[in-house]
Amino acid sequence: MESYTPVNLRRRSADEISQAVDYALQVGKNYISQINALPDGLEGRRVLEIGPGSDFGPALLLASAGAKVSIIDRFVAEWQDDYHRPLYTALRDRWPGDPSPFNAVLAAGGYSDVITVFSCAMEDIVEDQKFDIIISNAVLEHMRDIGQAVESMARITIPFGWGLHQIDFRDHRNFSKPLEYLLYTDEEFEEKLGHLLGECGQPYRVSEVESLFLRHGFEIEYRNINMLVDEGYLADFLPRLRASASRYRDWPVEDLRNLSVFYRLTARSES
Repeated sequence: MESYTPVNLRRRSADEISQAVDYALQVGKNYISQINALPDGLEGRRVLEIGPGSDFGPALLLASAGAKVSIIDRFVAEWQDDYHRPLYTALRDRWPGDPSPFNAVLAAGGYSDVITVFSCAMEDIVEDQKFDIIISNAVLEHMRDIGQAVESMARITIPFGWGLHQIDFRDHRNFSKPLEYLLYTDEEFEEKLGHLLGECGQPYRVSEVESLFLRHGFEIEYRNINMLVDEGYLADFLPRLRASASRYRDWPVEDLRNLSVFYRLTARSES
């Protein structure tokens, strides 16, 4: 098995800070807008972000906006002072909201009591705490067992709580060829790509994920398909898929076309 360092655990450089600040503002503002559109808004809500990545910028923006924030990640990014300190300082200075969450983590050199951190995969969480809202941005496609992850999400979401999830259904190795990993059998996928720890994405399709949401007690209140496959690429890919031994060889074309979807879920009842 090849050695591989997860993206979250790699050292970051000062050259990446400006881009990281811009991205955190983009994602954080989207989260805040999406949550404020819900019936009870954001203030005081218990929010869990799945897979924040190499920094907790969006989570700090949510805390600044009044949420009680937790994060969960299989590979939690450790505090890197020469990266996170200037990043959070710049983010605080560009954000018009309450600076106190940023000030607290900067003073502590860590996340102290501002953000609760769960260092485990979503599939493995055993916490009895409940959340009003669970959010993720291009994360669920990386779950090694998305069925177990959705079951865990259902268990820790309050009845009639919410899930807000943007899912990227592309092979992350080459976004211009977003369906290539569907050519592999399950065994071939594990042999060729297992060492990447899910960072190339898992070959789940939209219909599979939606079935899991429904099976585990979520209703799909809203969905927005926000990216479709290039038809020229699909025409080249489809004969290769049909000739493969993959479990997706006979998959419906319409389901293959959908590459990126935003979901707003509601939890029907206690899981």
